[in-house]
Amino acid sequence: MNILLYTPPVPKQSIRMDYLISCEPLELEYLYTVLEEKHSVFFLENGKERALFNKIASDQIKMLCISCYINHTPYILSLVQRLKKDFPALYIAVGGVYAEVVPEHFFSPFIDVVVFGNQLSAISAIADSVSVHGQLEMVDGAAFRNKDFQMQPVKSVSQHVPIPKRILFDKNPDRYHYLYFKACATLKTASGCPGKCSFCFCRKLNGGSYSARPMLEVVDEIEGLSAKNIFIVDDTFLTGTKRLETFCDELEKRKIHKTFIAYGTAHFISRQPELIERLKNNGLSALIVGFEYITNAGLQAVNKGASIADNDNTIALCRQLDIELFALFICDTDWHHRDFLKLAIYIQKNKIRFATFSTPTIFPKTDVAIEQNTVFDVKLLWRYDLLRLHGKPKHISTISYYLWLFFLYLLPAMSFSSLRHFLSRYGFLRGIGAIGKSSFFGIVYIFKLLIWK
Repeated sequence: MNILLYTPPVPKQSIRMDYLISCEPLELEYLYTVLEEKHSVFFLENGKERALFNKIASDQIKMLCISCYINHTPYILSLVQRLKKDFPALYIAVGGVYAEVVPEHFFSPFIDVVVFGNQLSAISAIADSVSVHGQLEMVDGAAFRNKDFQMQPVKSVSQHVPIPKRILFDKNPDRYHYLYFKACATLKTASGCPGKCSFCFCRKLNGGSYSARPMLEVVDEIEGLSAKNIFIVDDTFLTGTKRLETFCDELEKRKIHKTFIAYGTAHFISRQPELIERLKNNGLSALIVGFEYITNAGLQAVNKGASIADNDNTIALCRQLDIELFALFICDTDWHHRDFLKLAIYIQKNKIRFATFSTPTIFPKTDVAIEQNTVFDVKLLWRYDLLRLHGKPKHISTISYYLWLFFLYLLPAMSFSSLRHFLSRYGFLRGIGAIGKSSFFGIVYIFKLLIWK
C-alpha cells in the first residue's frame, strides 16, 4: 500500500522561526522505519496544499498520516474536508504531539482515525489492516471514526523505540539546522518530562509519565549518525546523574566526538557543575534553559522548582565552560513597564546573547488550564505560537506589550559584544544573512499582529 507521511506548513498567521531553526522531522522518520518493510512510503514535509493534492494523485496514495502541532489544528480540520471531497477513498490518520494529548480536537467526520498512544505500533497495525481489509476498529491508543471515536485505552506503554532510518536527513542534511549549528540531526532519548511546571504541555505527553531509553541504545544510535551536530530534543536531557555519567562513559570509551545541543533545567545545572563540565568535554556545546522569570515569586507561581540563585549560577557556569546558552523567558500580562525594563537589564548584565521571550500561553490539558477551567476555541488554535496575547495586559496597553517584546528581541543587536559574538558563531556572511532575515521577519511580525490579532 502507498502511504504518505505529511507535516503541514507553518500557518500563514503564525510567527515564523524556521529561518533560524529547522529541525529534522524525526516523527516522520520513525514512522517510515516501522512502515517501510511492508509498504511503499513517501514523504511530504511542510507541504503546501497544492503539492499535497498532486502527490496523493501522482503516487496513488491510499493512506495519509498527518503529524501536526497545536497551531496546525484549524488548517488540518479544514484540509481534510477538501481531501475527502477529491479523494473519498483516502484513509486519513492524524497523530503527533498535539493529538497525543488532545485527540478530541481531531474527531472529525473527515478523519478516519486519531492516534494518541503507542503511536508507532498503532499506526503500523492500522496500516497493515487498511492495506488488507480497508479498515480497522480496535487498536490501543487510537480512536476510529466508524466507532464514534471511542478512545481505546493504552493498556501498556511500549518502551521499544527503533533506531530511525534517516531518509530525509541523509538526503539533504544542510536543510536542518539549529541557529549556527549546521547539518544538525535530531535525537530523542526520553519521552515526557519529570518536571512539575504548571504551564508545561510537554509533561502531559507519554501519558503524563517520564520514560528514558537505555543509554547504551542511545549511544549506539549516535555512533551510527553521519551528522557532527546533534540536537537532543528531550524536554530535559539533563536528568538522572547516573544516566548522564553512562552517556559520558560510552562516548569516551567509543571515542565518539560529536557536538550536542540539549535542554536542561537551571535547578539541575547549577547543582552539578562537575558533571556539566564532563558533558562539555564530551561535546555538550549549547544548552536551552527555561529560566521563565527573574524573581523567586514568579518561579514559585509556576512551580518551576528553581530559584533565581539557580538561574544566576547556571548563567555563570555556562559562561565559565563556554557553553552557548539559549535562555527562555515569559513576559507576564500583569507587568508594568518597569518589569520589562528589569528583564532587559538582566539580559544585558548577564550578557545573554541568545534568548526568546514568550507570552503567557495556557495550553489545553495543562495544570493551569485545568485549574482555571480554560475554554479553547479550536478555530483559533493558530494563535498558539507563544508570541500572541490571549488576554489584555493589566497595567499597560496591548501595543506597549508587543513593542516591549519586540524591543527585547532586538537587544543583542544593541550590544557590540553580543553582535560580535553572533557574527563569530555564524561566520560573517551567514551572520549578516541571519541578521537580515531576523530584521525582515521582525517587520512581518508587526504586520501579522495587525492583520491577525
